[in-house]
Amino acid sequence: MKHIEALESRRLLSATAAFFHKTLAADSSDIQGFTPSQVSKAYGFDNISFSHGAIRGDGTGQTIAVVDAFNDRKVVSDLAVFDQKFSLPAPPTLKVVNQTGGSVLPPNNAGWASEIALDVEWVHAVAPQANLLLVESRNGSESSLLAATRYAASAPGVSVVSMSWGFNESLSQLKMDQSLLTPAGHAGVTFVTAAGDNGAAAGAGWPASSPNVLSVGGTNLTLDSSGNYGSERSWSDTGGGYSRYEPEPSYQQTAQHSGARSTPDVAYDADPDTGFAVYDSIPYQGATGWQEIAGNSAGAPQWAALVAIADQGRAISGLAPLDGLSQTLPSLYSIYAPAGASGNATYTADFHDVADAGDNRADTPATLNYDTATGLGSPKAGQIVDLLVADPGTTPSSSVSLSATFSGSQPIIVGAGHQGSATLVLTNLTGAKLAGSAQIAVYASTDSYLDASDPLLITHPTVTARLGSHKQTRIQIHFAAPKDQTPGTYYLLASMSFSPLSGGQTLTDVASIGTSSADANLGG
Repeated sequence: MKHIEALESRRLLSATAAFFHKTLAADSSDIQGFTPSQVSKAYGFDNISFSHGAIRGDGTGQTIAVVDAFNDRKVVSDLAVFDQKFSLPAPPTLKVVNQTGGSVLPPNNAGWASEIALDVEWVHAVAPQANLLLVESRNGSESSLLAATRYAASAPGVSVVSMSWGFNESLSQLKMDQSLLTPAGHAGVTFVTAAGDNGAAAGAGWPASSPNVLSVGGTNLTLDSSGNYGSERSWSDTGGGYSRYEPEPSYQQTAQHSGARSTPDVAYDADPDTGFAVYDSIPYQGATGWQEIAGNSAGAPQWAALVAIADQGRAISGLAPLDGLSQTLPSLYSIYAPAGASGNATYTADFHDVADAGDNRADTPATLNYDTATGLGSPKAGQIVDLLVADPGTTPSSSVSLSATFSGSQPIIVGAGHQGSATLVLTNLTGAKLAGSAQIAVYASTDSYLDASDPLLITHPTVTARLGSHKQTRIQIHFAAPKDQTPGTYYLLASMSFSPLSGGQTLTDVASIGTSSADANLGG
């Protein structure tokens, strides 16, 4: 009888994302956990093809970047063992670089090596013909991982970036969100991240809560006796919830109306009881060789591979890779319809709408319809690819973001007549030139979420903005509290309505304004 040792959950250094790890004895050659062929059959990757079945959906022509911290010195040889065991081809290319694209790699770290082995082996298992770029940051700090992410997104040919790590939310993330956009002059990039493994009580983390990122939550997947998809329920430790800082993006308005960005967007198998086979030859906590690893760290790279397969199909059709913010996320949410509503059959044809039969997740159970345990649900891979391939392209009128150029202490003490100023930034997220009129207003909010009860401080004169591809324009605004303003502690929120001059849908967005030294008269 083989003994399986369940190791404690672990937090990845300074990042909040964690994965759970089960392993046989270190010298065992037995395979535990799902294999690539099992996962491919269960979620339907084995049925994806293009050109009327002539071309297999396997990521050919795409480059997927995996961003992790520290160095896994065995990643190339371990992937070769993994491929040989499961009869997978070697990737066309596997390049390993540091956070600036250089060849001098960071220090080795056994804990992060396990994460790297999981990410690289399973992104390759799902999209075996995609090129792989592993970008290793100097350490697990926020600044290093963000630098690695920026390089990954800007590297030639990259269409998807996988990030199996995260941090607690902070106001500074509103600035850092700009690092999670397709770089200027680059073809579309989709960013995919894990929603976290610390349970619903931990709330939303970042970058999962960024509106620019596809966030993946966790399930427990079971197969039937023939190896087909059987059922799913939520994993008790999957992360998710409502952001403290990020407003609800327009694409989520089909699924929820909280006023805040909610996570996750989608789901994938993550429970340690239904983990994935991984080969990692670097000893860590007594484990080496074949291991069973799980957690939302596993779902993020596999969803990234799914998007890469869709980008392969788009390339065959003469279309550019998907931009995450303006295409991937809006497309996935566009088909959502709750149970009983018109359109629900289309939604459930593309997603497994995960719902817990019992109370296995008492704090936030997965329910029918969108929820903060499993989001829209897990993929029916072929249908998701068809949906994403069919996206016609970026819609300029829904692809302008608003942000503030500085952050400060929040909330702010505001009283009657108090004055302030801010520099706001409009960003064109598309590859096309845009022109439109921007109407901006500033409100004082008691809870950082904009609603009808929040007092208006100013309506700024309408501004005509002309934005080049992936360009920004800055708008200086001044505002003052009305004379009848009740003194108190408020969050200052700038609300924008952007109407394209050529006609089309008006975009609304909200940015949080902090104080700067020049605005000291707003404080205390």
